[in-house]
Formats: sequence, C-alpha cells, structure tokens
Amino acid sequence: MSDTTKLYPAEMQVLCLIINNESTVTDIAATLSITKSAASQLVKRLCSKNMLEKHREEENERTVLLSCTDNGRSAVNDFFNNQTQAFGEMVQAFSTVSSAEMDTIRVFLNRLEIMLDKKLQ
Repeated sequence: MSDTTKLYPAEMQVLCLIINNESTVTDIAATLSITKSAASQLVKRLCSKNMLEKHREEENERTVLLSCTDNGRSAVNDFFNNQTQAFGEMVQAFSTVSSAEMDTIRVFLNRLEIMLDKKLQ
C-alpha cells in the first residue's frame, strides 16, 4: 500500500470483509448494517484508490462482484501487522505493572464501567 493512501475505518472494514471472498454491494451493506448507497460510496472510493476491482459474475452478468486488488490485500496485511505490533507493545508495557498497580487499574475500570452503565440507561 502506498504510504500516502489514507484509508478510513469503514473502508478498512470493507477490505477485511472481502479480502478472501468476492462480494456484492448488497452483501457489504447487509453485513455492515449500512444502506446500499453508503456501501456503494465506500466501494467507489476503494476502487478509485485501486484497492477493489469490479467484475461481472459469469452466471448472471447483472451481478457485479467485488474483490480486493493486490493493493487492497497489502493494505489489510499492513493493518493487521500494525495491530499485532501495537498489541505486542501494549502487552510488553503492561508486563511491568505490579499486582498492586493492576488491582488499582481493575478498581478504576470497574468504577468507570458502573458510571458509564448509569449514563447509558
């Protein structure tokens, strides 16, 4: 993936959704719980960024199938590699936290969860 190609989270969701399987705009809309129009706009942007390509289904030429290009697959692989690296760094950072500090963090997160639950009710 080009370092200058910016992908938005929704675009990455689409790429992750169809990296291994061809899909249609209707399938994308249903899976992501968005309108067909919104899915179509995402697909249009990804095609213009050379991340997706369209082609007609052989059995039914009215059906347009979408698949990832090499650039799209590379973007997804880069994303997962970055996420894996970030997770590893987080695990390493938390490995130095003492048991007492971890207990304090748990108490804080429990209180935060209770507060948020009350706000969301």
